[in-house]
Amino acid sequence: MYGLIHMAIESYVRSRHGDAVWSRVLDAAGSPSSAFVSMEAYPDEVTLKLVGAACGTLGVDVPTALREVGKCWTVFVAEKGYGHLLDASGNTLPELLRNLDQLHARINLIFPDLRTPGFSVTDERPGELVLHYYSERAGLGPLVVGLIEGLATRFNVTVDVTPFDCETPKPHAAFKVRWAPVAA
Repeated sequence: MYGLIHMAIESYVRSRHGDAVWSRVLDAAGSPSSAFVSMEAYPDEVTLKLVGAACGTLGVDVPTALREVGKCWTVFVAEKGYGHLLDASGNTLPELLRNLDQLHARINLIFPDLRTPGFSVTDERPGELVLHYYSERAGLGPLVVGLIEGLATRFNVTVDVTPFDCETPKPHAAFKVRWAPVAA
């Protein structure tokens, strides 16, 4: 994965738990520094070590940590100069979710070696849809849930994301996504 995800994990830990806790996460991960380069590719094992160290240090399970990192992701990437990609991908939550593959195609122009996931939307009705997530990396469903929750904040809607089993020939995860405007 690219260093940008490591920087997002760092941002999550530092913003919620402080610099001292981030230093403990780095120590637990066996990483001498947090000098991750956003556009440099790192082996997935580096990311997994970092997530595992964060879980151990924070006393949370992997799904919880991934979900929280996902929630922070949209704010983090916008602050790092990639908000225009989100803006160009949709003016509403369902529009952006429908355009995730196009978003990833644009991201691949910036990060040519990135192995991006695939997404599709089915069963769309007013206020709900099913988002299908395809990835060669297992276990990242909670990150997707957090990403959707972060996007909901961006679009000022409340969201309920429910993972469910979906039989298809291609392995993937499916999420029922329901949203409503934030009450004034």
